[in-house]
Amino acid sequence: MANYSKEILQNNVFNLLRFSGITYEQFANILEISLRKLKYVKNGESEFSIADVSKIAIFFDKSFAEITTKKIEVDRNFRNELLNIHRKNVEYRKILEDRPSIPYAIEFILVFDSEFENSELEVKQILQVFRKYGWDYRSPSVSKELKKMKNIILSKPHHEKKGTNLYSKAILQQNV
Repeated sequence: MANYSKEILQNNVFNLLRFSGITYEQFANILEISLRKLKYVKNGESEFSIADVSKIAIFFDKSFAEITTKKIEVDRNFRNELLNIHRKNVEYRKILEDRPSIPYAIEFILVFDSEFENSELEVKQILQVFRKYGWDYRSPSVSKELKKMKNIILSKPHHEKKGTNLYSKAILQQNV
């Protein structure tokens, strides 16, 4: 059996969290820890307890050994897989049926949406894309997250509207 690795655990947990679309606050509530502790763990200033790891394994439907000893590959459809796994757990199902985190909505939904895929959109148009999925977000929050995601989202000033940006999907360069 492989040895426990704090680094592997931390990377796996935050990657699974990213693919699940739940917020840090929701995840902290699931683990019954403070949001502050979760952020400390994220920054390497604290560690998950054995009880935390057990809850993490249950929520993400992974074994203790799996999340602590090897890098986990996660499918883009992971949120729906979790919803199916937890369909009988009212608390978890509600969290997974609620709107996802903004970074998840951008990375896993917006960049694949036909209205955005080959277009340049303003934040208000991006909000309309999210509304068709039943999600309401605040414009400043979406704008802030779009600007953070430079690896998948391009931002440029609108050529006609001062103070407005246009966002588009970044073209990933493939090594030939």
